Amino acid sequence: MAVNIDCISIKASYQAVKVLILLTEKLVKMSCEFYIRPYYIKVDTLTQEHDIITKTAIRWTLIVKKSVLSYSNYKDDEIQKRILSVYYSYTGNKKVPQIRLQGKWLKELGFAIGEKIIVLPKNGIIEIKIDSAENNVGLIKKDNKD
Repeated sequence: MAVNIDCISIKASYQAVKVLILLTEKLVKMSCEFYIRPYYIKVDTLTQEHDIITKTAIRWTLIVKKSVLSYSNYKDDEIQKRILSVYYSYTGNKKVPQIRLQGKWLKELGFAIGEKIIVLPKNGIIEIKIDSAENNVGLIKKDNKD
């Protein structure tokens, strides 16, 4: 995930830095890997007389790569086995098996709300992984033409 914040004035830059500090504190608590990069860009602005002038702005780019917390961060005695039930739901008028996973432990393992996952069924085993394609962020291309 990448977020761009463009700042033209000193006041806007100050506010953006405050927001970025709060965001990065949260990302650290969530054990996320992230990068912050500032760039100078040219921005066309409209004056009160409706003239277009070009100003230099700072673009702050925040890239969140992935959560780095996983089972490998736990010692064997810290991993707790979970015994769950297989429920049912309906597809059309037929009952189908349903397994529900929920709880803070999912967040602790790096599964964030809204994140895409990959489910790999094997003989009697279901492997669930965070979709790495969702977390692969390419290189940032500079916007300015200087």
